[in-house]
Amino acid sequence: MILIEKILLFKKVPFLSHTSPDTLAWLAESAEEQTVNEAEVIFEKGSEGEKMYVVVEGSVQLYNDQKTLRSFGSGDYFGLLSLLDEGKRTASAKANTSCILLGIRQEIFHRILLKHPEAMKALLSILAKRIRGQ
Repeated sequence: MILIEKILLFKKVPFLSHTSPDTLAWLAESAEEQTVNEAEVIFEKGSEGEKMYVVVEGSVQLYNDQKTLRSFGSGDYFGLLSLLDEGKRTASAKANTSCILLGIRQEIFHRILLKHPEAMKALLSILAKRIRGQ
């Protein structure tokens, strides 16, 4: 995946949409592209939250005790919560189909939030909506 494609994908992530082009380019350069096979586990409940992911292609299922909590497709992101509080993963994630993911490491994520208050504000709004079930 070329740099401009990564930048355009990150621009669609709600809490990153208002960050500067330079920051998006830096994030795109820092992101780790990962190919995941169908049914492959991406992370397990209780594991350390080292990365959040953005789905480039394919479909990912977030589940807890075999119960599907949510599915994610192209442009969606997941694995965010454990990056915020440095806690353990609260659910497991696996690929429903073959996938291409972009991983954002915790230290990169924290730098963005510290340097861009608008990203933090947007993220808080997203989390509040999720808590309210919207």
